[in-house]
Amino acid sequence: MKSFLPFAVAVACIAPAFAADGWLSDLDEAKKAAAEQNKNILIEFTGSDWCPPCMALKKNVMSKEEFTGPASEQFVLLELDYPRQKEQSAEVKAKNQALAQKYGIEGFPTVVFADAKGVPFGSFVGGRDMNSVKKAMSDALKAKVDIDKAMAEAGKSEGEAKIKALGQVLKLAPKEYADTFYGDVKKELLELDKDDVSGLRAADALAKKLQEQEVALMNAMNGLGRDASPAEITKALDKFAETEGLLPETKQKIGYYRFQSLMGEGKLDEAIAVMDEAIKLSPESEPAQMMSSMKDFISKNKEQILKKIQEDKAARQGQPAEDKK
Repeated sequence: MKSFLPFAVAVACIAPAFAADGWLSDLDEAKKAAAEQNKNILIEFTGSDWCPPCMALKKNVMSKEEFTGPASEQFVLLELDYPRQKEQSAEVKAKNQALAQKYGIEGFPTVVFADAKGVPFGSFVGGRDMNSVKKAMSDALKAKVDIDKAMAEAGKSEGEAKIKALGQVLKLAPKEYADTFYGDVKKELLELDKDDVSGLRAADALAKKLQEQEVALMNAMNGLGRDASPAEITKALDKFAETEGLLPETKQKIGYYRFQSLMGEGKLDEAIAVMDEAIKLSPESEPAQMMSSMKDFISKNKEQILKKIQEDKAARQGQPAEDKK
């Protein structure tokens, strides 16, 4: 799947290989260490030298002993970097890009909580404060306990009990990773659950429809080109919004593109208002969770974000930011 880096988020051989402060920088090394130490893996996908939320997350959370100390008791810490200025070997770039695709990374920073084999049991996207990251980690660890319990139950059960246990695994596992990392569980459940008691077939049908709509929206936006004006973007979004049968999550994405356009113009308050309306469409969805976290970050860092937007705009027009009044 083509990775899409949202504007607001961009506003991004020695063994073992280390990034900094005890963080590894190679997944294979992290898996080896996790297996030896009986730990999980915390993977931070970051744009360390260009992504403001990434820099804030590193400065305020990921580099603090208050977080890394407790986290290191249960996780091997892994940083996968996607810099724009720092030098990086072709081998590392290719390897990290393949991992971004495998884990479906669409924005930076993304933090994935995975077991020693790299199978995710939790994740979040966007900048967060210390307490929020700690809670996400705690919630992920609780989910892993329940996933492991359901897997164990499925392994010793038969018939309806097995169907129920396998369905519970997929219910607890992060939805965005179900096909990539829990494919065997899905396959077994589909083979056993002929009457769709678990609702998996219905859920897959809905997910397929959502994916088709999101691809259509993505194509509509990509067709505008990189230099499209805010007015052109708004017109294209208004036209797409007239499509019949759009799911709430698709309507959220339309709102998210509107938000991006407003952010590009530096209209932060209007952008936040648009985001609020989009979140209301489906508050529990993954896009809503990401937007909520981004809203909090923007609200707390308005001045810095506006300064970055002005600098980028001035750079594109070939003059200093301070000359743009």
